[in-house]
Amino acid sequence: MNGLQKRYFTLFALSSLLLTTVSANAATIADSSIQSVTVYPDRAIVTRVTTLDLMPGHQEIFFKGLPVNLFPDSLQVSGNGSAQATILDVQATPTQLKQVANARIQEILTEIRDLKEISNTLNDRSTVLQDQRDYYEKIKTATTSPSSNPEAATPLPSIEEWEKLVSFYGKGIHNVLSEIRKLNLEKEEVTKKIEALQRQLNTLQAPSFKTVNDVSVKIEVKKAGSIQMNLEYMVPGAHWSPTYDSRVNSNKKLIELNYSATIRQSTGEDWSDVSLTLSTARPSLSGTPPELYPWVVDKYEIALLRQSEAESSIDGRYLKSNTVTATHFADGMAAPMEEMAYAGAEVATGLTSATFIIPFKANIPSDNTPHKVAVTTIPLTGDFAYLTIPKLNEQAFLQAKVSNKSEYPILAGSANLYLDGIFIGRSYLKAVMPNEEFDLSLGSDENILVERKLIKKFNETTGLISTKAKVTYEYLITIENKRSTVEKIVLQDQIPSSANEEIIVKLITPPEEDIEIDEEKTLTWNLILRPGEKREIPLTLSVEYPKDWNISGLE
Repeated sequence: MNGLQKRYFTLFALSSLLLTTVSANAATIADSSIQSVTVYPDRAIVTRVTTLDLMPGHQEIFFKGLPVNLFPDSLQVSGNGSAQATILDVQATPTQLKQVANARIQEILTEIRDLKEISNTLNDRSTVLQDQRDYYEKIKTATTSPSSNPEAATPLPSIEEWEKLVSFYGKGIHNVLSEIRKLNLEKEEVTKKIEALQRQLNTLQAPSFKTVNDVSVKIEVKKAGSIQMNLEYMVPGAHWSPTYDSRVNSNKKLIELNYSATIRQSTGEDWSDVSLTLSTARPSLSGTPPELYPWVVDKYEIALLRQSEAESSIDGRYLKSNTVTATHFADGMAAPMEEMAYAGAEVATGLTSATFIIPFKANIPSDNTPHKVAVTTIPLTGDFAYLTIPKLNEQAFLQAKVSNKSEYPILAGSANLYLDGIFIGRSYLKAVMPNEEFDLSLGSDENILVERKLIKKFNETTGLISTKAKVTYEYLITIENKRSTVEKIVLQDQIPSSANEEIIVKLITPPEEDIEIDEEKTLTWNLILRPGEKREIPLTLSVEYPKDWNISGLE
């Protein structure tokens, strides 16, 4: 190798080394995308993913444009690959961009401006049409009103001229009035659009310029290689709630509970083609039970002195160390893949919760509108019966006592009810754990007719020495099964519960052995009605009390 070649080789080696050093220490903007989201009842955890080729040395990786309201303490970095590296620091920095915070605001303002321009054009056209209308009216007045000066009077038009004049006026004024009507409709439509856009604008409150969080991840790379880095952060503005469609086949006595989740989010990021997980946990709640501190009662002056002495001393037990321990990526391309470790990280165990992993990719835009996601379908079988309480409502409500045999907990939420494919109303489900029995309300059925009548109410006086008043009620409850199947019907009513030994309540009919009576004096009949069967059930009771008493609670 001659001297010139050596010189060129040395320059090339130095330039290559310089380029390697710069690339190893320069900041890198990560091209990341949202891969998965876990939604909680009041927030969400978002996981972004990027793939990087790392050179030895100190690196700073930037994740740009993240939501401004993310919780900085929630930032977590993990990863795996062939590189050997240590995470040194993760930090979020708010950054204000030179763009409108909400692009929709600018769109609405532009639409309002364009519509106002259209409105101005329509107003100009309206002015012209009004002038034309006034002109036709002046022609009409000039040709039909007599002149005040007899010498200036013109001879009357001929019949042919009158016909032409009337035709000219009629055609002209008709066209003008027709155009005015059309114009008024267009102006009204434009005004409605402007008002609607103005209402939208009033609901969109945002700062003049958009603010985002730029997250920097500083690492030290010991050995070059590739890495898949995951950045996880928690954001408010997202929540989900369960909704159900309860579909009942009354002939086969089968129930399908279609379990769905309604998700809303306004986090500032659209979730496009993401893996979605729903959790019932509430990260806002502490996972550590509270601790009772000593309850000290002392003289006020002495307590203040002790507090002052305590604040003046420094207790090393309450100082938290900021020392971190370095961990590394896996060493070598052929070595097993290892998790990217986080120096000095602390792991907290959350509250016990249910988690639902949605088996398909989801798209949830950041528009705070409801998006329904199917969770699962739970088949249920149960014992069907009608419950009627005609004293309160002369309707028979179909209920099923079922058991949740699935592995899914049923969370409290509203349910749409469908009986034989027909929507019959809405109900509410209480929380039900797996293998737990519960009553499923399925709405009222017009094929079960119920009526409760007061047949007679009479008052009388009893007793010779101690005179008492007695009031007797006679009711008749009628139930008729219009369905083509045998049905179980549970009828409930009640008798008064006496709060005083001087007030005596008696059930006259039916006999107590024919019904169930609980401590609250609720009466229950368990009936079986054949198709078309009609049952009349008498209910008679009396209340006896001292005659000179005023009694509350009587009907």
